Amino acid sequence: TAYCCFIHNGSLQSFESLKTNYGLDSQDIFQYLQMRHWVNEIIKEGLEKADNDILNVFISAYKSESRYKIVSRLYKGFQESSKMNTQHIKNKWEREGRIVISGEEWENICKSQWKTTSSHTWREFGWKNTIRVFITPAQKKHLGLGMNCWRLCGSAVANHYHLFWECPKLLSYWREIHRCLETVFGTIIPFDALTLYMGVTTQNIQTKADKYLMRIRLTGGKKALTRKWLQ
Repeated sequence: TAYCCFIHNGSLQSFESLKTNYGLDSQDIFQYLQMRHWVNEIIKEGLEKADNDILNVFISAYKSESRYKIVSRLYKGFQESSKMNTQHIKNKWEREGRIVISGEEWENICKSQWKTTSSHTWREFGWKNTIRVFITPAQKKHLGLGMNCWRLCGSAVANHYHLFWECPKLLSYWREIHRCLETVFGTIIPFDALTLYMGVTTQNIQTKADKYLMRIRLTGGKKALTRKWLQ
């Protein structure tokens, strides 16, 4: 039995309560005193240093019969406790694109990069797109090279969102991809960056096979944009 089952409001339950709840004998008082020392001197000190977001998930699992979204709650706890999470990357996409990406959408975007294919090369490529690995003119401005888009579209701020989606020179390219996808899947697909570039799955594509095919086609579409990067 977990220690958290013996603790109430931050303190170990009394010996009488444990006798009633767990059928202890009077001679178990000595083991109880040992356990109380362990809890008060060691475990409570550890609890103060531990990440409570993760710990609370385990405690609630022990104390409750419900396992509702326990994996999602654990994942969120690890994300929030990690010193190196992807929240700052999400913020950059939102700021550059003037868009809003929900926490659930961002989690699915990150996870989908490892579900695209069985090829580690393509998975890595998808992840590099998501975490903004490719160098942009906006990032090279400190070298005195300017921030203009190399496609000569007239933009003076060529950041990731612009180079992968917003550039006017790419409009016909993404329109053609959008047209092909709607033809292949026989349904209406939103024409926006969250769907076609970030890979947020539209509600009109439900089956596992269609979602898999959608991810592969979108990854291929992004690959075509990087073949002549900065050229």
